[in-house]
Amino acid sequence: MSERVLTKILVYDLPSENFKALENTQERDKVRNIRVQCVQKLHKLGLQCTESVILISPSRLNRVNQTIERVYQRYEELKREISHLIPQNNFTPIIRVLDLTQSQQETFTLLAKRRLQERIDESIERINEIILAIEEITQEEKRRVLRYRLNQLRKEWKTIQECSRELGIDVSRDLEFLLDLIDDARGRLE
Repeated sequence: MSERVLTKILVYDLPSENFKALENTQERDKVRNIRVQCVQKLHKLGLQCTESVILISPSRLNRVNQTIERVYQRYEELKREISHLIPQNNFTPIIRVLDLTQSQQETFTLLAKRRLQERIDESIERINEIILAIEEITQEEKRRVLRYRLNQLRKEWKTIQECSRELGIDVSRDLEFLLDLIDDARGRLE
């Protein structure tokens, strides 16, 4: 008896800056920046399960192909710029979207929940450290930058909260606590 396909995962491997030919070059930083930007684009599709696996949120399925195409385009542009340093066949991303069966979805959901819980705990710790240090930040420019970063962090966590709900991952209590902490930190910066 075959299992019914429920959702999808995205599996990826993006070329990095760790080529010997890129050592001590300006291109190394450019490759790193593009890799980081592309990873961020892919992560916006859902929740990370393992280092290179993302459980795709149902509401984002319609964006998968467009996002993958953007990543391939960025790497094609990059390949042209660094073709004098890196052989072309070594610099192509591998990105696949795979269907999941019920048991596979359960496994990847557990992995995503564990990873998400770790990230929440790390963020709670980081925000607590920020709250303790806010009084010492007296320069308005630094306070403004910190407010901006906290606003961005809050937006990111709200998106993650939405994804986790869609995927049936219950971390709502800890996520709400984290969002309240971020709001507290933002309020202290006003």
